[in-house]
Amino acid sequence: MLEAIRTFIFDSILYADGYGWKEILKVFFTSMVPVLELRAAIAFGPLHQMPWLLTYLTAVIGNLIPVPFIILFIRQIFSFMKKNKILGGLVERLEAKADRKKGQVLKYASWGLFLFVAVPLPGTGAWTGSLMAAMLDLRLKKAFPAIALGVLTAGVVMTFFYYFLAYAFPDVSYTMIVAVIAAAVVFMLALACIYRKMRRKKGK
Repeated sequence: MLEAIRTFIFDSILYADGYGWKEILKVFFTSMVPVLELRAAIAFGPLHQMPWLLTYLTAVIGNLIPVPFIILFIRQIFSFMKKNKILGGLVERLEAKADRKKGQVLKYASWGLFLFVAVPLPGTGAWTGSLMAAMLDLRLKKAFPAIALGVLTAGVVMTFFYYFLAYAFPDVSYTMIVAVIAAAVVFMLALACIYRKMRRKKGK
């Protein structure tokens, strides 16, 4: 039993050809970047032949690190940024984005925050979820578990998606795979824009 566990850990987590600390750090730091986050970071896993579990854990940890700092300090940071015209405009757009999404969170409380982060679509994720939590004055001990569970769930979805692509289409170039993913993201953004326009027309 212990030998099976040891073999699984070394074969599935620590050992694989074609990657090293450089690739692990690439996944880690990409997952910390807003907009990209875990959704983009996990794509580097199969690209560099990293074990799926190592990719998943690295991306999840990297994505969660900024969350407490955003919830606790983003209001003070925004107040400072608003003193600059360019940065102030960026802050206003971020606040407006969070304001548009907060209805979903208020309706379902912590479950709303979890669902918002868990669904790996453009405009969702740990950064936006943390921003909404801060804007709604949710306490860290209430917001963080919901966001963390959402990140874990989104990580499972994206890990399965990317590694399934790598397994199902081993001869397809990763450039093509990235292009397909990019096209899918653009398509979803277009649908979101159309949906917003339809809602505005109904509201008039």
